[in-house]
Amino acid sequence: MNAARGESTNVPQDYLRLGEIRILNNNWGSEDLGCTAPKSTMEVFVNDSGAFGWNFNRGDCAQMTDTSHPDFPQVEFGIHPFGIGSDLETSPPFSSTTVLPMQIKDVDIATITLDNFNIALQGRASWNITMEFWLSERDPVTDPNPGVYAEIMAWWGWDAGRWPCDTNNDNQPDAGPSVQAGAMAYSLCHQNDNWASGWRYFQFRAGDASDGNIRENFSGVVDVKAFLNYLRDQRGYSEELWLTRMEVGSEIDDDTSGTVSMNNVTFQVNDEIRSAVIRE
Repeated sequence: MNAARGESTNVPQDYLRLGEIRILNNNWGSEDLGCTAPKSTMEVFVNDSGAFGWNFNRGDCAQMTDTSHPDFPQVEFGIHPFGIGSDLETSPPFSSTTVLPMQIKDVDIATITLDNFNIALQGRASWNITMEFWLSERDPVTDPNPGVYAEIMAWWGWDAGRWPCDTNNDNQPDAGPSVQAGAMAYSLCHQNDNWASGWRYFQFRAGDASDGNIRENFSGVVDVKAFLNYLRDQRGYSEELWLTRMEVGSEIDDDTSGTVSMNNVTFQVNDEIRSAVIRE
């Protein structure tokens, strides 16, 4: 059943359904560190106006010595790439939509459109706002071990003092934009071929990846297909890979609190268009 206005949940890993879109109360980092309520709290919500998002108050879970366990409340479209029953699951073991997963070779259009995606911070020690998508080697719906292949993020905003770009990267941030994805260009900030549990990781940042381009709001279209083309043309990625899900979210680490909200989000893959649906 779709969520109604005024509905919320603060249950870890729970979600609200908005048609073929889910808002995930994904506090995986806090849980892994054993830092749960009341020290670290989070909820996802649909407010009375129909806007939706999440509230968060991440405490001093790791005394800022461990930056590898952020929480990631998010809007999800699709299915995670880890395999059903994997201990990396932070969302339901089924796709939120009939549209994804899909092999890259079959993707002609892939976009995310955001209406007033905004972060309002009270404590701002460690945060970002981002788009993300995942690739797997095989279909994660039918294969219990689909082979997580790559995680690609594109940040619009981030705290200036954390997560510095990798100046040793072959595509250095000061070299200029890497991908024109809608009206905005994105520079490669960091890339690693052995990330987390062994998959590849790309982190892009809006503009020229300098701290002077930090945003706390994004409205408009991000062209996911442009990133897929970059991976195919510049990195040699196979079109046989599967696009498993697209996401919009915020990584939240220690001593950070506030609210993320948006008026709407729309995902498009080829001719299929899905926006948030709220129960009246």
